[in-house]
Amino acid sequence: MEAGKLDRRVTIERRGAPVDTGMTKKPGPWAFLADRAAEVIYSRSRETLANQGVEAELPVAFRVRFDSVTKTITVRDRLIYEGKPFDLKSVNEIGRRDGVELVGVASV
Repeated sequence: MEAGKLDRRVTIERRGAPVDTGMTKKPGPWAFLADRAAEVIYSRSRETLANQGVEAELPVAFRVRFDSVTKTITVRDRLIYEGKPFDLKSVNEIGRRDGVELVGVASV
């Protein structure tokens, strides 16, 4: 990965421990995991019909350096970019521990 392309900042968040309400367990709140420099690669948007309306999805690839934290990221985590949360759809290693590509979708 070229260092010059990592010109954006992203925040990675992970769910905290489940909260027991006495009747059910709810997912824990999102908690800060890390801030990283990233390269952002936009894909074409697509529109899908949902709930009697049109919902646009914008898949975006975020490339970050491979390190002890980014190697633990899974699709259960989420990413924040420019104040928008992105649900991760795939997490892939780039090369031989050169980087990690995180593909996320933000609903608009």
